[in-house]
Formats: sequence, C-alpha cells, structure tokens
Amino acid sequence: MEEATRSVEDAVDSFVDVVENIEETDEGVQEISRAVDSQATSTEEVLSMINDVAELGEETADTAEGASVAAEKQASSMAQVTSSIELLATQAKELQKRLDSFSVSTE
Repeated sequence: MEEATRSVEDAVDSFVDVVENIEETDEGVQEISRAVDSQATSTEEVLSMINDVAELGEETADTAEGASVAAEKQASSMAQVTSSIELLATQAKELQKRLDSFSVSTE
C-alpha cells in the first residue's frame, strides 16, 4: 500500500510539474502573441508613414511640374517683352532721326 501511495504521490507531483510547464509555456505564448501584436501595430504605423511620404513626394512632383510650366511660360513672355522693347527702341531711334531732320525757327 505504501508503495502504491508513493506511486500516486509521484504521479501527482509529475502532474503538478506538467501543469507548471504548461502554464510557463502558456505565458511564453501569450508574451509572443503580445510581441507579434505590437510588431503588427508598428508595421502598420511605418506603412502609414511610408504612404504619407509617397503622397508628399507626388504632391511635390506635381508642384514642381507646375512651377516648371510656369517658368517656361514666364521665359517665353520675357522673350516676347524683350523683343517688343528692342522693336520700340529701334522705332524710337528712327523717329528721333526723322525729327532731327526738321528744323524749327525761333523767330
């Protein structure tokens, strides 16, 4: 009987050890689960930031393209203004020559 009792006690001790090992394993699994959840959240945040940067890049590219088009139009307008000024200067010189050919008497 004593041997049977000792066997039962040994079996109970073994079951207690198994339960403790299961609880430790469960705690480890829960810790890993929390770490995975935290990593998933961090990954989503990084992905959101990457999307924000990509969107900002697209907006910057659009703005740069608009600025480039405006600069080209401005350069074209400046060329037209320069051409008009040169034409006016030539016409002013011609007009001055013609005016110089007249004489005005002060009598």
